Amino acid sequence: MKNTLKVFICLALSFASYTNIFAMNGKAAFGIMAPRMEISEDALKQKRREKLTEVKGQNRTKVIAAIDEEIEDIKSDIEFNRKYTVQAEEEHLADLRHEKTAELAREKAGITAQIWSQNIMSALTKPRNIVAFAGISIACYYTGKLTYKKADEMLGKPTVIEETNMSSGLSSIFGFLKNDAEENKESRIDEIVASDEIKEKISDLADILKTAREQCETMPNILFYGPPGTGKTLTARALALESGLDYVMFSGTSLTKLERGKDRVELDRIFSFAKKSERGVLVFIDEAEGFLGNRENIGTSEQSRELTQAFLDKVKKPSNKDIVFVFATNRRNSLDPAVESRISEVVRMPCPGKIEREKLFNLYLNKEVVGHGVTLDKAFISSKQQLIENMDSYIVGRDIEEFAQKLRRRANRKNNGVLSAEIAQYVVRETNKKLVSQRMRTSSLVLPVVA
Repeated sequence: MKNTLKVFICLALSFASYTNIFAMNGKAAFGIMAPRMEISEDALKQKRREKLTEVKGQNRTKVIAAIDEEIEDIKSDIEFNRKYTVQAEEEHLADLRHEKTAELAREKAGITAQIWSQNIMSALTKPRNIVAFAGISIACYYTGKLTYKKADEMLGKPTVIEETNMSSGLSSIFGFLKNDAEENKESRIDEIVASDEIKEKISDLADILKTAREQCETMPNILFYGPPGTGKTLTARALALESGLDYVMFSGTSLTKLERGKDRVELDRIFSFAKKSERGVLVFIDEAEGFLGNRENIGTSEQSRELTQAFLDKVKKPSNKDIVFVFATNRRNSLDPAVESRISEVVRMPCPGKIEREKLFNLYLNKEVVGHGVTLDKAFISSKQQLIENMDSYIVGRDIEEFAQKLRRRANRKNNGVLSAEIAQYVVRETNKKLVSQRMRTSSLVLPVVA
């Protein structure tokens, strides 16, 4: 009877242990506690009868030992599942904390962005803030530009230089603050619009400068003369690039506008800046008569005489042999005789002939008219050749560029962006009147090229 009772107790313990394992396994699998199973008394009695039937006739000692071993296994399984369940719960809680933290961070970022957006929009909708922001931006820009200009005056190129392909240290670092005139405008001899005679002359000069530079000889100085707007600056730039030289360009009148004493300092700086070039430099002086005019003329100031003498003294120095000067003037005999004596080559730059006028007109028509969205009607296209023939024979490249700009403005203003033959005929008449009036006011008349 005692052994039978012991067996019944073991069976009850076993069944309760398995019930506990099932509950703990459910918790590990689903992350929640499984509900405890309730066992009725009739079910326990039924299990007892089944177990007694199984062990009837067997050695009770062996049966008890087997039951004890089974109880130990159940205990081990219970302990293992308990540890596994605790670990699963910890991992599950860690995942929940991570997801919650990420969600809170996203909400915080969204709220912060919304606040900043509202603050910016609120600030921009207030006229006072807009004006303040614009004022600060403009002040910063011009302060930086002024600082750059002052520093460049001390360390970079002279202020009177209008264009150069040589860059000072500041110009190379702060390129975004450079003036438009400092941008490189590279063009070769074959790209300029000029007569074949002039192009051939410029090509010969380029070969002469190359040879002199290669043989370490003094390069010959050159004079360009002709009416304003005939391409002297463009030709000088092309000559420098074709010769493999750097170039520096300035106007002679810009020196005479400086105070007495400062003009000499600026002239020294021009020579010092030019000598920095490692491959030689072409110095183009436009309106050269502005400070290199005839010193014997009655109207020549003492400042101009001193400046001319200072220039001649510098040209004589052997250290300046890597500098070639190209003088540009409207009148052939307007320079001081001492300056002319140092000029070896002379190039006459006349008004463009008929062929050159047509090339220039087509060039500026595409650039200034068609390039700005103006439409050419059929009547204008068919009359274009006659329009070119009606141009004044004294017209130069600069006049043709202004002519094209007037065509564009009048077509936009009078004909909704369509260039008609009537508009073109009107503009060419007005341009010719202007040129005739200019010739009547000028004291020296440069004859045009016979087409």
